[in-house]
Amino acid sequence: KEKINSNINESVDAYYNLEIDKSLALSKIALDKSYFIQDPNCISKSYNLIAINFGEFGNVEKQIYYYNKAIEYAQKAKNDTLNIVANFNLANVYFRNLKNYPKAIEYFSKHLSLGEKIKSKKEIADAKINLCEVYFEKKEFEKGFLLINQSDLEIENFKDIEISISFYHQKGVYYFQKKQYDL
Repeated sequence: KEKINSNINESVDAYYNLEIDKSLALSKIALDKSYFIQDPNCISKSYNLIAINFGEFGNVEKQIYYYNKAIEYAQKAKNDTLNIVANFNLANVYFRNLKNYPKAIEYFSKHLSLGEKIKSKKEIADAKINLCEVYFEKKEFEKGFLLINQSDLEIENFKDIEISISFYHQKGVYYFQKKQYDL
């Protein structure tokens, strides 16, 4: 298992160094080894990495396939954290790449449910902000604003710069759309 985690870490490093072919090869090696020892956590991590790499190649079909496999094995492992990551990634494929808003809402909602299950304020806020963005893209501003307002308390309870920026950006989008410039 130690060697599998090493392959996974090397794959992540290669990915961040823009060595996508190497990252993909290492994640496939990790997947093979994970199946050999029947470790659903490692299998899920490997599938998630493979999907991420296919995203760099622009292969959305394979991304969707491998993220679904990551979700399947995260569920088998009963690992909500891995499940959150894979659902979040899959939601982003549907939202950002395919503009398939119903599917994006479905997977961001699963992300939200899992965040609530593990009581992660960060995941709850992140999911609500992403759902808000989807609703804003659909021009359903009131639905999105409701979610962003529900995130107020989560945002103030912890300091995460990325989530804070997204939160205030979405609030700005709402008020700009409503032409409410002076708050």
